[in-house]
Amino acid sequence: MKYPQEQFKKLTEALPVLLNFFGVPNEQAKELTIGQLHEIHFKIYQQKNYSGDNNPNVKFIDGKRLFEIDRDFKLYPEGCNDDNIETAMKTAIKQVYGS
Repeated sequence: MKYPQEQFKKLTEALPVLLNFFGVPNEQAKELTIGQLHEIHFKIYQQKNYSGDNNPNVKFIDGKRLFEIDRDFKLYPEGCNDDNIETAMKTAIKQVYGS
C-alpha cells in the first residue's frame, strides 16, 4: 500500500469514532461508496488542530474533541492519489470491522 503507514495508523484510530459520530452502523461500514470513503477521509483531515479549538470543522461531544489529528495528517499524502486513498480506506475498514 502506497499510503504512509503512520498516517494509516491514525486513519484506523479515527475511522470508527467518526463513523459512530455520523451514525453509520458497523455493518454498513463495508458498504460505503467510493464517494463516501473520500468524504470520510476528508472529514478526518478536517479534524486537524490548526488553531486550537477554533476550527469550525472539528467535531465535539460533550465539549471534547472526537479524536486528535495532528498537522502531519495530509489530505493527499506525498505520492498518493485518489486510488491510493480509496485503497487505504477500504483496508482500514477491513482492519477495523473485519473482512
